[in-house]
Amino acid sequence: MQSEEIKVIDNFVEITEQLSFKNYIDSNTNANYTFNTSSVTPDIKPDGSLQINYPQFIFPIYDARPFIPDPIIFTKLYIWLEKNNLNNHSIFRIKMNTIFPFPHATEKNYGMKHQDMESEDYLSIIYYVNNADGDTYFFKDNEIIKRISPKQGRAVLFNSNIFHCASCPVNAIYRQAINFILKKG
Repeated sequence: MQSEEIKVIDNFVEITEQLSFKNYIDSNTNANYTFNTSSVTPDIKPDGSLQINYPQFIFPIYDARPFIPDPIIFTKLYIWLEKNNLNNHSIFRIKMNTIFPFPHATEKNYGMKHQDMESEDYLSIIYYVNNADGDTYFFKDNEIIKRISPKQGRAVLFNSNIFHCASCPVNAIYRQAINFILKKG
């Protein structure tokens, strides 16, 4: 995958699996969310007038330590990777982010640009759990090169070293996405 290549896959999993997963997430009252006051690592500073650093809830699903707080969710997601022929990569991290509308944010605002990893040895996947506004932006040399709208069941695959960011929903009550980082195998 070239560094500028950003692949969008609608219906990353079948609609019945999308709905089953969303229902499980919605009904899982034991989820251990962490409130993060910053959308990215706090030492990254804004470099554009449209960037805002919004808070979000983070639900860790897997990280390389290893840590699996909910084996049911992890198993479902691993099966999704297998169905999409992505299980030949090592899982580095999986987490779910939930973002809410932010005061005074508009559709022109976006979050803090970041890379998931600096190395080209990693692949990132963003899977949208629900339909929402709050697009994902992709950048090259501080210019927006692509903008993807959240749609339930949609996944975006890209090299982890591509700068990108989410944006807060303006009309939807929340935006929920699962972020995968895979070590290419």
